[in-house]
Formats: sequence, C-alpha cells, structure tokens
Amino acid sequence: GKSKGKDTAPHDNNKTYNKPHGDLIQGLVLEWERSRSTKVSDEDRKKVISDISKQVKGKVLEIGTNHKASRIIQAVIKHGTKTEKDNLFKEISNPEAIIHLSRSSYGHFIVRSLLEITPKKDLTKVLSYFRGKIVPLARHPCGAAVLEIAYSLANSVQRAAMVAEFYGPEFALKAHGAIVKGGTGLTLKDALADPQLGGRKAVIGHASRMLAGVWEKGMVTPAFMHRVMAEYLKEAP
Repeated sequence: GKSKGKDTAPHDNNKTYNKPHGDLIQGLVLEWERSRSTKVSDEDRKKVISDISKQVKGKVLEIGTNHKASRIIQAVIKHGTKTEKDNLFKEISNPEAIIHLSRSSYGHFIVRSLLEITPKKDLTKVLSYFRGKIVPLARHPCGAAVLEIAYSLANSVQRAAMVAEFYGPEFALKAHGAIVKGGTGLTLKDALADPQLGGRKAVIGHASRMLAGVWEKGMVTPAFMHRVMAEYLKEAP
C-alpha cells in the first residue's frame, strides 16, 4: 500500500536531491580514496581531511544523506582536528538537522558518530535536539539506532526524560525539567501519581498508544525500548 514507505527518509541517495552536489561528492570520494593509500604520510592525510572539511562546510545537511558523502563526513569526525569536528557539529546543532539526518539510512551514521564523541558536559544540550521527537524516532529503524546510542551515553535523569516522552508531553516537560534542576529521573510511577496528568487511565492509555506504534514496526529490541516496556509492564494493569 501507499503507507509502506512512510517512515523512510525521503532524500536518501535520491539522485535529483544530490544532483547539485554530484560533482562535489565525486571529487571528495577521489580525494578521500587517494588519502587512504598506505603511501600517503599522516601529514598529507591530515591536509586532505582539512581540505575535505572546508569543502563540506555548509553542505552537511544536503549531502549527508548520500552514502559516499556520509562516509567521508564520518572520516572527518574520526580523523579531523577538534576545530574541524566542532565546525561539523555546529552545522547540525539544531533539532531540524539532527532529526532529518537521524531518519536517513546514511545520515544517521553521522549523528551516531557525533554523539559518540560528545563530551558528557555537552550531552544535555545535544539530547535536547531530540525533545518531542523520541516516539516517532523509536518507530523508525535509523532513528531507533540513534536513540540507542544516545540512551547508552545518557545519565539516569537524561534517560528518564527520554522514556518520559511515551507518557505524554506534559510529563515529558517535567522530566526534562528534572535534568535542569539536577533532580532524580521521573518514571511512569511518578506520572501515574501526578494529579495534573488526568489520572491512571489517561496516562496508561497514552503510553499504550505510543508503544503500539513501536510494536507494529517490530522496533522493540534496543535497550532503550526494553526500559520503556519494563516500566509499562510493571505499572500497567
């Protein structure tokens, strides 16, 4: 049916989407392949990475969904200088860019690579870009893979705030507030005890609907979803 590909990223490797940058990507591939030769010195390899980082500047979002460009951008994340990595990060440091790449077959690898090098002190800011989009990402194969990395790096309060999005926007707001206040992580038990959330039936009903979408997609293997389901099964009647 028509709905089959609904959750896939619309621009993955789409020739028309990448066409304006086709020559750029081809040039980057040639440059990167040459630099991987065993005959190339470390110094020259650094120069190539530096040159590539200049060429992709301002275009990460547009070319990052192309499989070749994604691999080259990941190489900059791995081998680039701190400044080169920071420049890449700045470019996608907003919710729209992060979510767009997270839903892409090739772009999500860029987000995963950046998450893995994010210092602990900056993680709250980066996780905030996913706010309000946790449930739809959990239903998406690439998005779910990104969430799994984010969850593995998060502390207990940050993890609780991710899970809280399954229990409704009002409660998610309170759980995110707990990060700022330095409180303890809020759970489904706290949501059920919160008089402002409309009672047990409303909260469990919302969680059931959110989880149903994930079950339908068969996306229940990651540790993140195990946590959500464990809380739900413990508290649901």
